[in-house]
Amino acid sequence: MTSATVPQQARQLAAQPYTFTLTQGEDSVWTSSVLEMPGVISEGDDPNEAIKMAQDALALMIEIRLEDDLEVPEPLRTREFSGRMQLRLNPELHRRAVMRASEENVSLNRWLAASIARSIGVTAASVAEPQPRPPSRPSPRSPRTTTPATERPR
Repeated sequence: MTSATVPQQARQLAAQPYTFTLTQGEDSVWTSSVLEMPGVISEGDDPNEAIKMAQDALALMIEIRLEDDLEVPEPLRTREFSGRMQLRLNPELHRRAVMRASEENVSLNRWLAASIARSIGVTAASVAEPQPRPPSRPSPRSPRTTTPATERPR
C-alpha cells in the first residue's frame, strides 16, 4: 500500500460503527473515547463536539496503526459472538456462585447470565436465552457397567 492511500483507508475504516463513550466532567467538559481503540480520547464543550473530535482522533490513530503495520481492531458491533465463553473464577467465588444458583433453584449458567445481565443494565427477558437441551439418551453402543470383581458373588 502506498502512503498516499493510507489516509483515505484510515478515514474509511474510521467510518465503521465504532463504539464511542460519552461522559460529562464536573467542569462541564464532555469527554469521548472509543472502546475498541484504547488511547483515543477527546474532549469538547458539548457532546457533539466531543464525539466529532474523537472521530478525528480515531482516524488519526488508525492511520498511524496502518503506517506501522499494526492491527486495526474491528468494531464491536460488527463482530459475531457465539454466546459461549469460558470464565475463570477463584475457587471461593465459584463456590459462592454455585450456592446462590442453588438457592434460586437455577443452573449456574443461568444464574451467571442473569447476574451479568443485571450488571450491564438489561433484563433477562430482553436477552434471548438459549433453549435448554433435551436430556441425552445413552447411545446404543455405550459401555455396559459391570460390578467390580471384589463385589461379585462367588
